Amino acid sequence: MLRSVLNIVIACLLASVVTCMLGGCSSSGRPEFRVASDDYALTFEAARDVLADYRFTLSRVDARSGVITTTAKTTGGLFTPWDTEQSKFSQEWEDTLNKQQRRVEITFTPAATASADPAADAGVIADARRNEIAISGVRPLAADLIESPQETVARVVVVVERIHTYGVRPNTRSVYLTTGTTDPTLPFPGSFEEAISDDPPLAERLARKIEQRAAEMMRKRAVAAAEGK
Repeated sequence: MLRSVLNIVIACLLASVVTCMLGGCSSSGRPEFRVASDDYALTFEAARDVLADYRFTLSRVDARSGVITTTAKTTGGLFTPWDTEQSKFSQEWEDTLNKQQRRVEITFTPAATASADPAADAGVIADARRNEIAISGVRPLAADLIESPQETVARVVVVVERIHTYGVRPNTRSVYLTTGTTDPTLPFPGSFEEAISDDPPLAERLARKIEQRAAEMMRKRAVAAAEGK
C-alpha cells in the first residue's frame, strides 16, 4: 500500500516537472498588449478561447465594456499535473499543501485613458464580492467598444485565493466522530476565501497566448479576404 502511494506521488512529481518544462513555466514582459480598433472583436474572441483552453469557466463576458472575468478554478498542485496554472515548482508545492484557487480578469481599456499601472485599470479582484463576480462587475466603464471601436490596452490580472476551513473538532477516539462548528454570519459556513497574492507569471502567459491566438485569427481573416471568401 505504501509503495503504491509513493509511486503515485513520484509520478505526480515527474508529470508536474515535465508540464512545467513544456508549458513555458516562467514568462517575461508585462501582462498587457495594445489592440487596434479593427482587431478588437477578434482579440476579444481570442481571449475567451484561451481561457477555455486553460479550463477556466467564464463568469462575465462584456464586449461592450471590454471585460472578461472567470469563476474561481481550483487546483491540487502536484496531484493535478494536467493543470497548467502554475509557473514554478514552488507554486505547484504551495497548491499541493493548501486548497487554493485562481480567478482571472481581462480588461480592454481605451488607450487614450489607460493608466500606466495595470492594476488601476484591471481592477483588484482581491477586493471583489465573494459571489463569483470580479470587481469589474460593479465598476462602470464609459466606453462602448462595440458601438465606438477604438485602440485599447488589453490587461490580464490573476489573483490567487486560499480557502480556509475552520471549526473542525477532531475526536480523539475516531476520525469518524469528528464534528465541526459553523458561523452563520459567513456566506459559506465552514470555510472562507482569502486573496493571498496575484499571479503575474500566469497573467503574462495568458497575455502572450491571447496575442498569439489573435494574430493567428487575423492571419486567417486576411487569407480569407484575399481569396474573396
